[in-house]
Amino acid sequence: MSSEVKQSDSEDTLISTWYEDSLSLVNPSADVAKKWKVPFPSDIDVKLEILYVAPSGTELLAHGNPVNCRSYLAQVDLQSHFDDEFAVIRHEDGILLFSTSHQTYRLVFVSRASLTAILDDAFAQSNFSDAEVQLLIQLLCGHSVRGAADDDGIAYETKRSQFKSLCTRAGFSNQNEAIRKTLLALTSHSLDALGVFLGNAVDHSDETLKFLKTYYQERFRFLKVTGRSNRVIRVIETGPVSGVPVIWMHSQTLPPPGQFDDDWCEKQNIRLIIPLREGFLSSLRSGPAPADQLLRTAEDTADVIHMFAGGRAKIVAQSTGAAYALQLAHDHPEVVSELVLGATAFVGDYQNWRIQKFVDGFRNLLGRNPFILAKSYDRYMKRISTRDGLWAVLSSTYETSPRDMSIFEDILSNPLGHTMMYDSYRLSRHSMVSDVGLRALNVWHKAKSLANIPILFVHGASDPINSISDARYVQQSIPGAQFLELEGEGQSLFLNRLRDVVTTSVA
Repeated sequence: MSSEVKQSDSEDTLISTWYEDSLSLVNPSADVAKKWKVPFPSDIDVKLEILYVAPSGTELLAHGNPVNCRSYLAQVDLQSHFDDEFAVIRHEDGILLFSTSHQTYRLVFVSRASLTAILDDAFAQSNFSDAEVQLLIQLLCGHSVRGAADDDGIAYETKRSQFKSLCTRAGFSNQNEAIRKTLLALTSHSLDALGVFLGNAVDHSDETLKFLKTYYQERFRFLKVTGRSNRVIRVIETGPVSGVPVIWMHSQTLPPPGQFDDDWCEKQNIRLIIPLREGFLSSLRSGPAPADQLLRTAEDTADVIHMFAGGRAKIVAQSTGAAYALQLAHDHPEVVSELVLGATAFVGDYQNWRIQKFVDGFRNLLGRNPFILAKSYDRYMKRISTRDGLWAVLSSTYETSPRDMSIFEDILSNPLGHTMMYDSYRLSRHSMVSDVGLRALNVWHKAKSLANIPILFVHGASDPINSISDARYVQQSIPGAQFLELEGEGQSLFLNRLRDVVTTSVA
């Protein structure tokens, strides 16, 4: 059951301003970014439920399996809240913070246990008693101390004594300060739960966003979040926000738009989450060394799983993405429920001698002669700048795989197909070069430590790049790992079999 008391207009306007600014993350402005700096989350165990909804009731963003937020919405008429800028509502075993801005609603449910942890963290391990936490909840919901006493059926002097103890522990000087500081702590933690810094809000001139709008239109939601290492992580996702989370670790391009045309994520209740690596679709020309990129990507992906997937998810990786998935599973095994590796790279030498020569050349230049490396990449980009040039490169690479050639022919038959692939490589220079550099590392040397994680290799029988025999050899070296061979398929599984790869699970 829920009970609600609106905050009075006389309370510090900082509260409503803070909430309006934090809500505007859904549609941020430069002014908002400059106004606030949000502290990064501590390591305390706080589990919040957060739900953003439109006036129509459509969910825009969900975090932490917000069952209590949804149960509250099922009890009320959203339109009745349209004029409520901010309200604190008692609901189930905790409180629900309800606020509106830009015709967007945000609900944050805080259980009593999480509220206690937040209070102890915000107010220097004050160790509030159960009675003091109960009183603070009552104050947040609009009661006076006397009203709280009446609500609990106890003497006013008893409640007054509890309030004095509360103020002594936390350093509050009066009731308004207790409400204001507690609300600021709660709001800070709700933003932290999403990993968002206001100063890192989405910039609509961002090249990544331009790329997505040009080629993928409304297929993806695009977010920027901040991980524990204070790095900005770009994330795209599709499917219902309440769906089963699956993390896709991309290779050197994204799956083509046509792979999402039949809304299979919605139909199968899958929330496909794609963290974008540093230097991918961002025109970053230089960055961390490949070994560092590997570690950073694993750490960032673990942060994304905590933010978006409740701390644990199925991981699906394609081609070069397998190296990052393996590092994630090794460094953060607790976040990986199962691991599916599609057309995995780095299992041995490339079958195509032209690719092997190309990759070896780039790898030798990496770290030795950045100038020549940059010029070589520029030359490669010039070569694929026309449709015929790109087709010539693809033909020499995949000539032994009719299936791959058919897929690329279909992509390039669309006028936007060539420009999409060209822009993807143009905007992913650092990511591409870093992936090449990973071949100098033994990405499988820790694979045996993953015996407790269900692992499935999915490989095309006619893969012209990564030998199926090499892939089977690696699979057999990992205790318990399984192998699925797709007859007639080549290397480009994510270009035509994305749904099959994502929905395939370890038996």
